[in-house]
Amino acid sequence: MDKMHQACIVCKGKDISTKYIINGFHIVKCRNCSLLFVREILSREELDEYSKKGIAGDQDYTYTDQGNLENLNFYYHQLSVIIHNRIARGRLLDVGCATGLFLDCMPGWERYGIEPMVSQAKIAKERYQDDIHIGTLEDCKYPIGYFDLITLQDSLDHMPDPLAAIDKCYSLLKPQGLLVVKVHDFSCLFAKIMRSKFYAFIPPYHLVYFNRKNLFETLARGKFKVEQYKYITQRLFLKTILFRSSQNNENSIYYYLYNLINHTPFKDIKIKKNLHDIITVFASKA
Repeated sequence: MDKMHQACIVCKGKDISTKYIINGFHIVKCRNCSLLFVREILSREELDEYSKKGIAGDQDYTYTDQGNLENLNFYYHQLSVIIHNRIARGRLLDVGCATGLFLDCMPGWERYGIEPMVSQAKIAKERYQDDIHIGTLEDCKYPIGYFDLITLQDSLDHMPDPLAAIDKCYSLLKPQGLLVVKVHDFSCLFAKIMRSKFYAFIPPYHLVYFNRKNLFETLARGKFKVEQYKYITQRLFLKTILFRSSQNNENSIYYYLYNLINHTPFKDIKIKKNLHDIITVFASKA
């Protein structure tokens, strides 16, 4: 972790400055495109080690807690309806597919997934066998123009080179193919109020922090045409909201409240959330 980025990882502008220092990592801002990103350059081995630890240690079972599947599917089913209003069934690749929950919501499609975390990929493989690639987008071997639809849900912001990821998606999509990107929107009012305490500032798990404008610019640099964007309502357990708001800081008031309710029936209260903090963008291969 001795190396540092000397320019913006998307627009290549060299006017960058430190915005925050979180968990020992420098979050820098590009004055040209306003992108926020982690300045430290981490190796694939270092990223894999952090991934094994998990964003919230051993306590946040977002994708493996059976009780939370209904909450995750609340978003996935809404996304599925939007996609089916835009494109006929075909061949789908979900990048960062975790245990395959979104793939489960897309019956009738030829479904593929990529997941670097072995423990989650193995669960997806139980249903989709060899159509799940354990690894990354950069090391997958799919043919050029193979997919009708590629989704990057909560994965682009984990990637050290988001523009290279967008370029790879472009090559893997058929002409007029659809790319769906879901990330946190750091231009939302909630993020502006919370500043460095915004729950999605979790380096080095999140390496890139987009706002709507530079996300669109990133897609345009990758030759995609943005056609639509939506702020789709999420549903979370109360305990999940408190734990993520704590950013795994045991001295946080949110962590105290999380511990307070975690062994009570209140922990599983379901709350709908739409603070425009999560944006889903639909872009076509130009």
